[in-house]
Parts: sequence; C-alpha cells; structure tokens
Amino acid sequence: MIEQSGESPAGTAHESANEFSTGTTIVALGGDDGVVLGADARVSLGGRFVTNRSARKVEPIGERAAVAFSGGVSDAQSVVDQLRTERQLYELDHGRPMPTDALATVTGRLIRTGQFRSIGLLLGGVDESAVYWIDGGGGVMRDAYAASGSGMQLAYGALEGAYEPDRPVSDLQPLAADALAAAAERDVASGDGMTITTITDEGLSERRTNALGREALAGADGASPAPETADEEVA
Repeated sequence: MIEQSGESPAGTAHESANEFSTGTTIVALGGDDGVVLGADARVSLGGRFVTNRSARKVEPIGERAAVAFSGGVSDAQSVVDQLRTERQLYELDHGRPMPTDALATVTGRLIRTGQFRSIGLLLGGVDESAVYWIDGGGGVMRDAYAASGSGMQLAYGALEGAYEPDRPVSDLQPLAADALAAAAERDVASGDGMTITTITDEGLSERRTNALGREALAGADGASPAPETADEEVA
C-alpha cells in the first residue's frame, strides 16, 4: 500500500488561514474494465468555515483520464488547466492519446517545479486501469487503489477490507461511495455530497449526490457524461 510521505497532508499545514481549501477526502480504484474516482463536495475557509457544499473535485483530463484533488482550490484549478494543455500538446505531437503513466509523470513534474505544494492529487486512466497518487512534493506512486486528503486514513480503513482486484467498475462505485462516507463520519473537512466519476473504454461518466454512501449513490439519477473538457486550441 501507499505510505504517507514526510510532507504534511494536503489541505492542512501548507494552507494559510484565509485560503479556500478542499481539505476533503478523495479516492481512486482500478478495476478490470476501468477506474473509479470519488470525492466529497465540501469546501472550507482555512479548514474551519464551510463555504461550499457542492464543489466538484474530480475533473476530466481529456476523454480517458481524470484527476481528483484535495487542498488549495486555486492551485488545483491551475494544475488541471496545465494538465489539459500538456495532454493536447502530447496528442498533437504524437497523434495518439496520452498514456496515463506519461500524464502522471507530467503531473509530478508540475508539482515539483511549480508552487503547488498545498494540494494532493489522484489520477486515474483507462488505458491500463491505472491509479496514481501524486503527493505534495511531486512524488508519483502507482497502486491498485488510493486515497488522499484529510480523511484518507478513514477512507483506507473502509477500502482495505472491501477492495478486490479485477472487479468491474459497477462493483467499485459503491466501495468508493462507502469510503467517502466513512471519512466524513470523523473528518470535519469532508462531507455534504459526492462526485463519483467512472472511466471505461466507452468514455467518462459521473454521478453527483447531495449525500454520502452507497445508498445515496443508488438513489441518484443514472450516470451522466462528465462535463466536456474546456480545451482551447493549442497552436
């Protein structure tokens, strides 16, 4: 399993008191036909005052990958924008989709060379049903499943006894929802609703709910296509 690095968990020690933060819990699980990423929906100011209860913390990077983020909102949005540009440039140069491992390498480099030390990222892609954890120092680690954010220990506790490799994404979706609910039970920076994003060879889809857990997921409307990536044309 992934071990926590010496860096402070994203959304805690690196935040200033007036920074909008998704202290949060995020999870990513690899299956035999794709990957599932999940995140709660709470945003707070300095980890003490809830400012948003319906935030989106899972963003598509093209049609075959997505990233979930915790920590400073502005930093996370900047990284997502840069990753989308890097993907476009790669595909223009190579004429094929950017592999998930290459995208993970680029993500780690952005964290190491930029000013994005207040975030934690989980990256998932469908080419190898890969899950990557990128820490606050830019370290990149691949695993079958991962959790990050202020509620990661609680999420891992829920996943370790339930996750099995090579399961279909339909089985992984409720596991991700349960892990988020378990984290929110004790972690004050996590809660409210959730986003569950699924990536398969057929594309990206997501479900958003106003509550946590598999019951909320089961009661949600059917999966809808993830929002179109706001890619701009790269010269």
